[in-house]
Amino acid sequence: GSSPDGYDLYNGDEGTGTSRTVNVPGDGRRIYVTLHCLIGGAYQSNSYWYTTPALPDGGAAQITSPTNGSTLGSASLALVWSAAAGATQYYLFVGNSSGGNDIYAGSQGTALARTVTVPTDGRVVYVTLWSLINGVWKQTTAWFTTANTTPQRAIITSPANGSTLTDAATTFIWGGGVGVSSYALWIGSSAGAYDLWSSAESGATTSRTVTLPTDGRKIYVTLYSLIGSVYYPASYIYTAYTIPLVKAALLSPTPGSTLDCASEVFVWDAGQGATAYHLSIGRTPGGTEFYSANEGTRLYRTVTTLPYDGSPFYVTLWSLLGGSWQKNEYMFTSWLAP
Repeated sequence: GSSPDGYDLYNGDEGTGTSRTVNVPGDGRRIYVTLHCLIGGAYQSNSYWYTTPALPDGGAAQITSPTNGSTLGSASLALVWSAAAGATQYYLFVGNSSGGNDIYAGSQGTALARTVTVPTDGRVVYVTLWSLINGVWKQTTAWFTTANTTPQRAIITSPANGSTLTDAATTFIWGGGVGVSSYALWIGSSAGAYDLWSSAESGATTSRTVTLPTDGRKIYVTLYSLIGSVYYPASYIYTAYTIPLVKAALLSPTPGSTLDCASEVFVWDAGQGATAYHLSIGRTPGGTEFYSANEGTRLYRTVTTLPYDGSPFYVTLWSLLGGSWQKNEYMFTSWLAP
């Protein structure tokens, strides 16, 4: 013990043995030994004292491999540590929390390495290495991210779920799958439907660009991940891009100009979202006495019935936008015949 007749360092029944090896502190302290002998049914004792060696103390052993904070490549955590000066034993904890030992706990003796099997689901595991130096346990800690080999379905990372799409052509990007051999992408107008798009994608594919409606409807996307022989779905909802509706505008002749003939080619742009056009020409805004006709989707019309008396006349260009006719009006001065 650490005091006369003490037994805080060792206490044991030795039977008829005549020797015992005991690990004692290496810090130069005085220790006291009492040897009790059973003679004729009574214990008789002899007492002794010794000075322990003052062993060097270079601190706790340090883990040299793997690098602290690194990600493991498999279920094997192969730990290697340096020898600590004066260490007589090492003890190892591996757990799911700092200082924890729910994965592994055990004495390593004086060994400088140990391989521990850890989970393979991407979790962080914590290692505590204890070094017994001069009777005192000193610790070194480390942590590692385990390999992620647990089968896991992929998820769409872009566009963000619930967002409004910004164009008719949308690129869906996915990742995070583990153990996936192939994918299937379904896009529909209702949950689980594929009336807008369906495709099978190889396991190496992580994106697909799809042209979708531009009417602001809800778009339902399902990404299937094939793991083994089972498809695992991940579902998303988006709002389709809405094309801004813009009325067609007359390009030629120049609005407000004076014509130089009783016949003229009227040309207009397509606007945006227009599904049909109507052209009317008259003496007054909206008038039709000189010309009036549905132009379908064509973007020009030659009119040969214009006035030629130098008087003003009006052109109305109608665009069918979202089921409603909308107009732009223009004024011209007719040609004055000689």
